[in-house]
Amino acid sequence: MKKPIILFSIALLLLSFSETKSAFVDHALKLHWSYELGKTTHRSEIAVLNNSLFIGSNGSHFMDWNLDDNNGVVQLNKKTGKKIRSLANESFGDMDVNGIVSCNNTVIFGNDNDEILCYADDGIQQWRIPTSGDVEHAPVILKTKNHGSIVVFATEMGEVRALNPTNGNTIWKHYNEDFEGWKMGDNRTLFKVKMHFTSGMIYFSKPAILDVNKDGTKDLIYGCNKSFIAISGENGKVLWNHGIPEFQDHFSNNWRQTPNIVLIDGKPVITLTYTHYQTNNLKIIQMNEKGEAITNKNFVYTSWGESLNHTPGFLYVSGMIVNLKTFEAQRLPFYSKEKENEKFRFSGDVQLSRERIKMDGEEAIGIVFQHDSDIKNSSMFMLIGLETNTTYLKTLIPGGSEFTPVFQDFNQDGKIDLLIGSWNEQLYCYDLNISTNQLIKL
Repeated sequence: MKKPIILFSIALLLLSFSETKSAFVDHALKLHWSYELGKTTHRSEIAVLNNSLFIGSNGSHFMDWNLDDNNGVVQLNKKTGKKIRSLANESFGDMDVNGIVSCNNTVIFGNDNDEILCYADDGIQQWRIPTSGDVEHAPVILKTKNHGSIVVFATEMGEVRALNPTNGNTIWKHYNEDFEGWKMGDNRTLFKVKMHFTSGMIYFSKPAILDVNKDGTKDLIYGCNKSFIAISGENGKVLWNHGIPEFQDHFSNNWRQTPNIVLIDGKPVITLTYTHYQTNNLKIIQMNEKGEAITNKNFVYTSWGESLNHTPGFLYVSGMIVNLKTFEAQRLPFYSKEKENEKFRFSGDVQLSRERIKMDGEEAIGIVFQHDSDIKNSSMFMLIGLETNTTYLKTLIPGGSEFTPVFQDFNQDGKIDLLIGSWNEQLYCYDLNISTNQLIKL
């Protein structure tokens, strides 16, 4: 009698395991809380101080031709999503905010109103200074030899400036050769025509951070409108500046977007997408610390997705993920429009999580699709294994999204939560029901 009982028990165990694993796919997530935030972008970055979550908003529209009551920064209780207060939401100006950085129990951020601000976690403004244009990405914190910790921001018009995070005083400044805007000391009542009618793309994307000149202070490497430039974190001097003519063998003028710079094994890697002879290409160039190209790879991809996004060590474009250590590409098990029998279909533009989750012995990455699926006004979120392509979780998020998914235990229950902003202007905090022991922070 014991043998049938044992076999029956094993069968139940296997059935239970199978059901648990398979139920995780096409699974509706438990919602901890939601908050009506406003629009977010792929450049949105949060800051967490104590029990508060700080996040920027673009309000109800990205181009504020009229006053927008919902933009600025909001401070939320990270456990409940309840609003504590609004920051930098003024009655006049374009207060759209994307990335935020925390430093010494303060949060620092730039906005589209040509300024950068610092607030303590009690909501009291510490300092506020004018800039030369919109600050489109989160500032960065650097530790220097001569100035201690500094905060560095850049504007889309071509200014890079280092500040003392305590008082906002300028440590050093840099202006791109194509800069056309207000400089420190200029009379800001004088109207800058080009500045106000041009959407600058000079310093639009966040820099890579690397000690280029080996002086003990990390430096900033930017991909800008027509060059790749390394700027000293210690004094703001240009360490090298490689214009596009030097890379004519590698680049086309038909770029899809501003080039990005990422770091792989301590080496800067240029990534961009472009069209050449009606063919869509992903170009990856690994450089040495002098900015000289040492590895050049080109990948052809389909036209139904043009977004280029990255997470540490990996790059995604149009259903293809590239391992930036081996420079090998593989197709992920995404459901394309050609698969008519699939329940979900969506476009290829995605955002990748910065954190990863350990699943069945491999690292899994969070992926959110920006655009529509078969179910209107929704976007797909997936948890995909980077080694086996296993789909560990697949679910729908209300509204489209270009928000970089964040994994963190916001309600402090020992399980990983998913924070994601939606184009329906909601911020969602979902329970992934995965132990925080499986969270990998890079």
